[in-house]
Amino acid sequence: MKNHLLLLVILSLPACKWFSTSSGDVIQPNVEAVAGHSGDVLSLAASADGKYLLSGGYDQTARIWEVAARKEVRRFEGLTGAVTAVAFSPDGLKVGIGGENGSLCVWKIQESSPELCFKEQKKGILSLNFSPDGKNIATGGEDKTLRIYDLEQKRQIRATQAHEDMVESVQFAPDGKSVLSAGLDRKACIWGAATLSVRCVQRKWGEIWSAAFSADGAKFVTGGNDFAMVLWQKNAAEPAVEINQGQAVESVLFSLDGQTLIGGNRGGDIKTWSLGGNPKKELKGHVGTVWAMAQISSTKELASAGADGTIRLWNLETGNMTAQFGSPQKAVEFVGFAADRILSWSENQPLNSWSENGVNSKKLNLANERQRFISFSADGKQALTHNERLFVHLWNTETGRKLKTLSGFPYPVQNAIFSADGSKIAVGISDGRIQLFDGSGNPGLTLIGQEKSAESLAFSADDSKLFSGDLDGFISTWDIASGDFEGRVKIHKSAVSSLASFEDGFVSGSRDSSISFNGSQTFKLADEALVVSGNGDAVAVNDVLGNAYICTSASDCKAVLGGVYRISLSPSADYFATAARDGQVKIYDINGNQQFRLLQPASNVKLILGQNQQYEGFGAFKKWIYRTENLVSAPLLADQNPEKGLLGSLF
Repeated sequence: MKNHLLLLVILSLPACKWFSTSSGDVIQPNVEAVAGHSGDVLSLAASADGKYLLSGGYDQTARIWEVAARKEVRRFEGLTGAVTAVAFSPDGLKVGIGGENGSLCVWKIQESSPELCFKEQKKGILSLNFSPDGKNIATGGEDKTLRIYDLEQKRQIRATQAHEDMVESVQFAPDGKSVLSAGLDRKACIWGAATLSVRCVQRKWGEIWSAAFSADGAKFVTGGNDFAMVLWQKNAAEPAVEINQGQAVESVLFSLDGQTLIGGNRGGDIKTWSLGGNPKKELKGHVGTVWAMAQISSTKELASAGADGTIRLWNLETGNMTAQFGSPQKAVEFVGFAADRILSWSENQPLNSWSENGVNSKKLNLANERQRFISFSADGKQALTHNERLFVHLWNTETGRKLKTLSGFPYPVQNAIFSADGSKIAVGISDGRIQLFDGSGNPGLTLIGQEKSAESLAFSADDSKLFSGDLDGFISTWDIASGDFEGRVKIHKSAVSSLASFEDGFVSGSRDSSISFNGSQTFKLADEALVVSGNGDAVAVNDVLGNAYICTSASDCKAVLGGVYRISLSPSADYFATAARDGQVKIYDINGNQQFRLLQPASNVKLILGQNQQYEGFGAFKKWIYRTENLVSAPLLADQNPEKGLLGSLF
């Protein structure tokens, strides 16, 4: 584990303009944002006395904020990887910081280096929590394991493979005698903290992303991608109340008085409900996912952390935002090239259509209904968007006009892709079914046979077959012409997060940190496979730690770069493009040792569209044919074809 560096920062920030109503409610109609994280704020915690917040971000920093002064008072820098889990000790004198690289360190707040670090976890930590007496820490993460550490003995004292997939959430009960865990296997489990005896409840479908105990420990609430916020009695087998949030629920809480349920969703909204399921307030402001929430005991405010890079404070009674740390960021999540134009798109933002000379000549609003995921046809003239709801929108990207809404799905949509020739559309549904449409959005065959959620999709290179990967690591195959189910095979130990066509079959990437070629050859990555991009003869893949690989087979895979956020392989397999953590789009030779061109500087680029790319099952991106005359003004390289233009030879 690399040494951690710490920097103590006291910021001098402009005072906020506050006033009070006659009832004493604090309102701030023009909230001034103070400097904050650069990138997603992934984790958040409040000290027990309500004086401080602790946040962790994709920018590899953790920060302490003084609530009353509305300012940052300490920053932990030099951390390796995104900070995905944070917690205060009950006495507020220590903090726990967990990262995507599996690191877990405990810091005394006034010290310049960690008091101790644990090295047992090799994969990302997604959640951590101190026991009420401050003597233990529980963690859950990508390795499916619940771990408990003794801080006095400075060692791990218990570990169990708690779930069949990633453990997204862990929390000690208020009495410290049990631990609540929730995972992508649709289960929420209560473990005896001393013995790890267990009792679980399971949703019919849909992953559980967050869970929280009530203050008395008698109830808990869960939320996930089935849109439901679910209230459970601790010892009951069935839900007490189910609430449809209308969006996938990323974070859940009870209010401090235990009378209100709070859910933050993928659309950026926070909704509050009575314990009986009646709506109370809707807090709007975040752009994109609300990753985490915490309640501040001193002010009774709610704090929320979002994918837009901000931390926001809210008055739960009025629904007003009372403070904001960080300015909303408009990250470019999808970038691609089609014919003589560049297309870039971000969640809940317009589609930008750039002309050859780089002028942003069109802004087309494809996000008027908070669409989160997008895929394009091969010629770039059409796009599919969805937000894990019961419909998919088909767009004309040249005019910005919505051509059709594909609907009638029995469960929320997981992904939607075009075939390579654009004549077919496949929509993957959370119950495992796949609905086919023609290129105009007219319904066709329904493909059945898959038992779990259709996490990833890919057409074969000739569009004659469809492959789908599910939550349990199976890949199913259908004949497109007849709709016949040709069977399924267990290839991975965990969810199949990405698929692409390869030779006469497919290449798959999984949360189990492997990629598989046609289900027979497997190559192990350093961590979870995020994006697999193939051209039929070669494959580019990157994992969550930023490692990029180029493969022609499982026995011929080589790491070519680090620090890569997303990757796309050229059809010729001579070049690949990357979106790096510095927000730049670059082109490299196939060995990764020469940067040919910085194509388009951009802020926080998250994904480059290429051949059959897919991001965690949320949508596949089909083969692109590029012809980009004079796209950028630069001398042609010796090996470039002048007839095609600069990018035409690369892609």
